[in-house]
Amino acid sequence: MHKKILSVFAAAVIFGFGWYLSTNTAMAATPHPSGTLIHSQGTIWQIDEAGTKRLPFDSVEKFFSHRLSFDRVVPANAADMALPQGDSPAWGDGVLFSDNAVIYQVSGGKKYGFTSAEVFLGQGFKFEMVKSGNLSKLSNGDSINKADAKHLDGTFLNSNGMIWTWDKGEAKAFPSEAVFFSRGGNYSQVVPANSNDKYSTLGVMSFKTGALVNDKGAIFAVKGGSKLGFPSVSCFIGFGFNFSFVFSG
Repeated sequence: MHKKILSVFAAAVIFGFGWYLSTNTAMAATPHPSGTLIHSQGTIWQIDEAGTKRLPFDSVEKFFSHRLSFDRVVPANAADMALPQGDSPAWGDGVLFSDNAVIYQVSGGKKYGFTSAEVFLGQGFKFEMVKSGNLSKLSNGDSINKADAKHLDGTFLNSNGMIWTWDKGEAKAFPSEAVFFSRGGNYSQVVPANSNDKYSTLGVMSFKTGALVNDKGAIFAVKGGSKLGFPSVSCFIGFGFNFSFVFSG
C-alpha cells in the first residue's frame, strides 16, 4: 500500500522528451554535471557541488551511506579526469550497518550502536534494512538505548502519512515522490516518528544535486537550487545517462 507524502506525483513514462537549451546547458565534451557519479579504472568519484573537482569514495560503506547505487554510475570522460581530485565525500546520514555483530546507524560522521534488539525494533527499524559493512574508520557516538529516543539525522520518518527527515537537526518534509526518490528514498526504509521527534518549524527538502528530472517534458540536471538543461538527446546519452535515471518532477 502506497504511503502519502505532502504532494504525491504519479510517476509516468514519457515517450516524447523536450530538450531545454539555454546559456546553462550540459555538453558531453565538458565534465559531467555536479553530483554525477563517475568511474574509471575501478574508482568511483562524485563531481562536487561546484563542478570543479572529482571526489573519490574511499569505501563501499561510505558510498552506501549516501543511499547510492552502482546502476547510476557512468563512465568518466576526459574532461572529468582533467578535474583536480578533492577529498573523499563526508559520510551520509541515516543508513544502518552491521559490523562485528553490532548494528549501527551512521549519522553526522559517527556510528551509533543500538544496545539491544528491542531498542532497534522499538525505533521502528527492521533487520532487513541493515547492510553489512566495516565501520572501523568511524568514531562512536552515544549508544541508542531507548526505543523512543529521537531519531537520528537521515532517518526517513512518517507522521500521519507525511514523509520527512531530520537534516542537520532541521525537520524537512519531502514535497514529492520525485524528491524523495532523488534522495535515495524507499518506502521500505520509512519508520514511524515517535513522541520525541518534535519540531517547531518544518522545512522542505529539495532535489539532490545531480538528480536528473523531467520537468514538463524537458530533462534537467539539478544543481542546488538551479537546473541545467541538455541541448539534445545525443548529448544526454553521450554523458552515459539513460532515461531510467530520470525522475518525473
